[in-house]
Amino acid sequence: MKDSRLKKIVIVGGGTGGWMTAAALSHRFKNNKFTQIFLIESETIGTVGVGEATVPAIREFLKKLGISEADFIKRTNATFKLAIEFNGWKQANESFLHPFSDHGLPLAGVPFLSAWTKLIQNGDGLSIDEFNLGSQLAAQGRFSIPTQNDEKGNSLYNYAFHFDASLAAKYFRTWSEMAGVTRKAGEVINVEQCPETGDVIQLKLKDGSMLEGDFFIDCSGFKGLLINETLGAEFDDWTHYLPCDRAVTIGSEALANFPSSTRALAKAGGWQWRIPLQNRVGNGFVYSSNHISDEVALLSLQSELPSAKIGDPKFLKFRTGMRQKTWDKNVYAIGLSAGFLEPLESTGIYLIQIGISLLLSNFPSVDRNQALIDEINRGQREHWLRVRDFIILHYFLNGRKGEPLWDYCRNMKVPTELLENIKLYRETGRLRLQHADFFQRSSWVSMLSGFGVVPRRYHPRVDDFPYQALVSELKAMSGSMHEAASNAPLHRDFIIKNCASVELTL
Repeated sequence: MKDSRLKKIVIVGGGTGGWMTAAALSHRFKNNKFTQIFLIESETIGTVGVGEATVPAIREFLKKLGISEADFIKRTNATFKLAIEFNGWKQANESFLHPFSDHGLPLAGVPFLSAWTKLIQNGDGLSIDEFNLGSQLAAQGRFSIPTQNDEKGNSLYNYAFHFDASLAAKYFRTWSEMAGVTRKAGEVINVEQCPETGDVIQLKLKDGSMLEGDFFIDCSGFKGLLINETLGAEFDDWTHYLPCDRAVTIGSEALANFPSSTRALAKAGGWQWRIPLQNRVGNGFVYSSNHISDEVALLSLQSELPSAKIGDPKFLKFRTGMRQKTWDKNVYAIGLSAGFLEPLESTGIYLIQIGISLLLSNFPSVDRNQALIDEINRGQREHWLRVRDFIILHYFLNGRKGEPLWDYCRNMKVPTELLENIKLYRETGRLRLQHADFFQRSSWVSMLSGFGVVPRRYHPRVDDFPYQALVSELKAMSGSMHEAASNAPLHRDFIIKNCASVELTL
């Protein structure tokens, strides 16, 4: 009987995407002595790190590999992330939070959002951030590991990490090599293809050595060495919806107190991120080159640094969009080689995970199955589009009038499905979501509420409650969450006690 298993898998490119892929594959094949995994990594080509913040999906990745969160945090100078603070997106001096959990608790079977909506409509409501424990903790710069809240194992809030991307890549590299992945240092200078099928057969490196393979994973970054330069996969450009095409980054010294949230500050021409690590702060400014120059962008970023700068600024050019095919022939693209979405919602690592997950659950063999390839390409695209539309929402609903970039975004034509979802929520309080939506109802409610979109309808059962009793119940709910958050340790104190890096303890 023919053995259809892949004998040799070659990953082209290291960085976070390449080594996360290597780690996942080595775990998948840990009991398989037949399949070999190689990773080619150039010593001269730097990696791109436009963001060091994540979403809670990273915790599942670590858990599947059996990696201790505390060890990962220590070795990547990481901090905890409970939410994103959006400052200046609705109005210049207003801010709101996007946490990783639902808001409020039901009242005698009545959904919280309906009760909150009635109070808002009557002018008696508190900010929805007051009804989320993750938001309350983030607002106070505190952190504590969430505990189980019900019999299903759910918690009142969730968390992610801020980490040093280069250290994370080194962490996954060490883990992968210990699991049997072979790293080959070198730069690919030629790609040999099969004349009949177009499949990639082998790669020639700068030192003259050759590396053949059955299946190739492209983690080569923006250039897409295999998926783009070799196979010519077409690129869908989404710049119309997301016009920012530049970023400048610079580090600054560590803060005395670590925020437990990422900051996204809207400014003329773009927005600025602030990501607190144990040993430094990552700062960056994402902007549109049609609305602001590189020089002005750098000055704008430097004017908002929270501490003394470290090192020199780095500029990055990008194009928002994705490959029409992320799997073509025997090449599969993961990370930046598959596409790019700006780091506004910290989804870069998540999209890497989606690419890995779809590959592992639909793994190829030496016999090509075009129906499988087509289905995975469709699935990849669906996930990317759902994230894209959620990010578009941020720009489309902005309230920064009188600034060219923001005026354009507020008046641009957006995907019909997004427009209909906003209208549905405004009219009914409902949302039409799909299985591919990473951002579920709580995330949409956070953003829509933050931008001042309040449903016109609430569940009629809310009117069964005496109004003043309803007001009292919600104020008590908010108060109890505020008190619970106030009793948690400061974020820095929690890290020092439980998972401080060597640099922090020196």
